[in-house]
Amino acid sequence: METKSVVLNKIDTEYLQSVAISICNIPRYNYVLEKKDKIIKTLNSKLTKEQTKKIYRFFIMNYTPDETAKVIREPNGKEILFHLIENNNPFNTDDLFISEVLIQGKRCDLVHIKKDYSMLNAVEIKANGDKLDNLINQCNLYSKWSDTVWVLLGQKHISKKDKIHELQRLGIGIMAFSSTNNITVIKKPKKNILKKDLIKYLPVSHIKNISKRYNLSTNKNKSELVSQINLNLNKHEILKEFRKEMSFFISR
Repeated sequence: METKSVVLNKIDTEYLQSVAISICNIPRYNYVLEKKDKIIKTLNSKLTKEQTKKIYRFFIMNYTPDETAKVIREPNGKEILFHLIENNNPFNTDDLFISEVLIQGKRCDLVHIKKDYSMLNAVEIKANGDKLDNLINQCNLYSKWSDTVWVLLGQKHISKKDKIHELQRLGIGIMAFSSTNNITVIKKPKKNILKKDLIKYLPVSHIKNISKRYNLSTNKNKSELVSQINLNLNKHEILKEFRKEMSFFISR
């Protein structure tokens, strides 16, 4: 397994220098004469392992240093997931994480599932460049199938008091993502009261998987499959099976 330093050392010095200047907000004249090992040391303290690998991939794909730095400064999806883990926020490294989950025609940025399937959390990410127009609707949709809903906001959005108050009123958890790659929990979420029929949000193939595990008929349409499961399983069993099937989407 290659360390962060080994990965960064594969990158051209001038390219690495430009990326470091942009990410760390260092005046170019202060950094332009630094040796490569000093640049690597600086980036090592700022970046996750996944981010160093991404810089290397972008380097060999001929992305400009500015393009690479922009992605690192305002990460989403997988990059955010590693920040969440490394900053010891409400998520555990042994748990499951799924990126870009499509349910009801809407994509949720991250889904976090406890290793024992006892809880499922939805995370919507809004970087500084994202609009918040549809955020409340997204959170309301996620609350129908997740135990809790979190939003992770860029610093620019934290000053929007009306939106923050509305999220708090709805029981949505709020985290802030700062320019220094730290994540702070501002408000913990309330737990959602979920209905037994949330199984309907799964694709038919996944509903049939649950039916098979309980020796129930699979020769039915979706509505009949959902009704059959609701009749034969208690709410605790249904919630656990839903989380288990969600974990099969795309886990890290």
